Amino acid sequence: MTHYDSNFGHWENMDEEGMEDFYNQVQDESIFKQCGTCGQIVKLRVSYGTCNSCATQMERGGDPCYDFEYIKVCPETGKNLGPLEEEE
Repeated sequence: MTHYDSNFGHWENMDEEGMEDFYNQVQDESIFKQCGTCGQIVKLRVSYGTCNSCATQMERGGDPCYDFEYIKVCPETGKNLGPLEEEE
């Protein structure tokens, strides 16, 4: 079974001892909130501010806001973001 969430992305090694319990704990501690980078509503731990897709992109040197504007799709949710609004 594949496990995926907005905190850690794809969960691997779910057959290892304790992983299923940890996954369930993370889900229980997560709430629906807006990603501080892409603006999509995702399920994150209270202390997290960025979804896994944005965090991964930033860790690899990308700029999620630029890339989202270019592709106009959030990789986390697959939703069309449309043009990003300029801040005044």
